[in-house]
Amino acid sequence: MLEYFPYGRPEAVVMADTVDLTIGMPREDGSYRIVWEQVSRARAPVVLDRTPLPGEPEGKSYGGYAGLSFRGDRFLDAVTVRTSTGRTDLDAQRLPAQWAALTGTVDGRPAGIALFDHPSNPRHPTPWYFVLKKSRGGAPHSPFWFVNAAFLNNQPFTLAPGQPLVRRHLVRVDNRPPDAAALEEEFRRFAATSAVPDTHQP
Repeated sequence: MLEYFPYGRPEAVVMADTVDLTIGMPREDGSYRIVWEQVSRARAPVVLDRTPLPGEPEGKSYGGYAGLSFRGDRFLDAVTVRTSTGRTDLDAQRLPAQWAALTGTVDGRPAGIALFDHPSNPRHPTPWYFVLKKSRGGAPHSPFWFVNAAFLNNQPFTLAPGQPLVRRHLVRVDNRPPDAAALEEEFRRFAATSAVPDTHQP
């Protein structure tokens, strides 16, 4: 359990998070899956916010991200992103979708990861935030690949005591990235599942 409190006041917890990970066995095709479930409980009214978006007061180009994220290794190359909408790369930036998939190569071999947003999540389908940079600040061998299920992108979220925030995602990892039809079928199967039993009640 992760607890949040004002600096220096551990007795004044305002929110607590628990995260359950269910990791599946690798399948014959080498793919494997992780179900990620986070439950946030407020002990006082809490506003979950993010860095402001471009166009908002004090907005930043990187504003809006918050939530489950993937950051790619520096050895990942030839990267592209697509979402369930059919849009690719930055054409899909900050737009809602049921899933987002990043594919590329590692040492010349194909690799991919897909993140799925469960229909029970607040604000489903979530907006997605991407960073697709071959280098940071012109430095060699320093790419920045980033995928984020940004459910706070459009606006903050108010969490009240006694009303847990539950967010569920599926992460699929492949060494032979599937096509869009296979990812749609993966989403349908995931959408039909229910939450894991909550064993972290205070």
